[in-house]
Amino acid sequence: MPTAASKELRLPDARHSARLPSELSAAQVERIRQAAYTLPQVVAPADLAAPGSAGSDAELDDLGYVLLQKAVADQRPSRWIAPADMTVALQHLDAMPNGRGARALMVERSGQLDLLGIGRQPAGWDRLVSHTLHWVDAGWRLPVAFRTPVAAELVW
Repeated sequence: MPTAASKELRLPDARHSARLPSELSAAQVERIRQAAYTLPQVVAPADLAAPGSAGSDAELDDLGYVLLQKAVADQRPSRWIAPADMTVALQHLDAMPNGRGARALMVERSGQLDLLGIGRQPAGWDRLVSHTLHWVDAGWRLPVAFRTPVAAELVW
């Protein structure tokens, strides 16, 4: 069933208008579309691709994401967002500065997340944690690495 936002808004893929949260207006969705390159909630196909895979628009479509911007050949990938992340994206836009420094700030913060082992997964964010188990009797040390979920509110 189309939402109020879908009646006034033209998304790159019209089928995705049914995925929009009903509480969002067309103006709010357009605001997200215009700021897609600065939002951490927005992903490109390669961001959620399986290791060794380039990722594809079809994979994100199958996951229920909304296409915000089509890819431009040899320039930039398509931009997608999970419907559940759209409200948080608007809050992020309210809290972040707009303009020239926004993209540089996001790149800097993304680098900090990488250093902390925090990464984006289809279901949200996770952190790569490593710990060494010591078996004193045998003199063994066993490094163990695992991923643990991180609340999106804590990331951004």
